[in-house]
This record gives sequence, structure tokens and C-alpha cells, in this order.
Amino acid sequence: MPNDFDRVDIDIDPAVAAELSQWDRVASDLHAMWKEKIAKIQQLNNPSTWGADTPGLAFQASYYQGGSLFQMIINGGQIIADVVAEPARIRKAVANSLTTDHDQGLMMNNLQA
Repeated sequence: MPNDFDRVDIDIDPAVAAELSQWDRVASDLHAMWKEKIAKIQQLNNPSTWGADTPGLAFQASYYQGGSLFQMIINGGQIIADVVAEPARIRKAVANSLTTDHDQGLMMNNLQA
């Protein structure tokens, strides 16, 4: 007699798969934009921008004081990396869950046999 556990085609919900694919696309665009903007920021923050004379060096010391620019680049880069990596982590978690569900279903079938 068939039961609910006879089903072996357990798979990720199509809506979830579609949303993860969309997340991949958006994350890829965000990553590309981040790299482009950071390259521009680094180009604009090249010491040649403000010069090597006394006023230029004073500006540089003031501008970099506290390291907030570098922290923004480091922290922002880590956030972007996390956003880009998350869909793969979600897919792995879903796959692990589906595998567990499938295995539990097979165990229930064996118990009922």
C-alpha cells in the first residue's frame, strides 16, 4: 500500500530555486559594482591626487586619520563577499535538509514494511 514516504523525488521548491537564482544575479551585479566603485575610490585616493608638498601631506594625514576609509573598504568587501556566498550556503543547507528528509522517508518505509 503506497504511503507519503514512497515519494523519492524530494527537491527544492521551484519558487525557492528561482529566488536563489535571482539572488545570484543581483549579488553578481552588486559585486561587480563594488569592485568598480572601490577601484575608482582607490584611484581618487592616490597620493598624487593631493601632492607631496606640505599642504598635500597635511591633507593626507588628516584624510586618513582614524582609518575609516580603509575600514569601509575592508568591511564593505566582507559584506559583499557574504552576500555573494549566501545563496550557495542556502542551497547546501536545503540539499542537506532534503537528503535528511529522503533518508527519513526510507527509514519509515523500512519500519512499515
